[in-house]
Amino acid sequence: MVRSVGTYDEETWKEVWKRHGSPVFRHYHAMPYLLPAMLKLLYQHDSQVLFNPEFFQEREAKSIGATFVQIKPVAQFADGAVELGYHIGTRGNGVDEPVWPDDLTVEVVRGKS
Repeated sequence: MVRSVGTYDEETWKEVWKRHGSPVFRHYHAMPYLLPAMLKLLYQHDSQVLFNPEFFQEREAKSIGATFVQIKPVAQFADGAVELGYHIGTRGNGVDEPVWPDDLTVEVVRGKS
């Protein structure tokens, strides 16, 4: 993305950094450290924009009997030529059989009959 659209100018970077409390991270900070820290900053400073309920949808995962919240598809196509969405729920390891299904819309993949 940097190659195609570039980066922010120095003034913008400084404003965003300052607005988020000027966090400092080090090369030895792994994801278990960085992810909670960044989510906390985003929630504190950008929750009104990023965590808008209109951006999320509930999804049912029938195979595990759970409902979870996920981000709605972002892209939109003119005249509804393509309607993006999620049609198959998530499932845990070992639920599907190791075959390619004839019907890609099945909730759980079973062996071919």
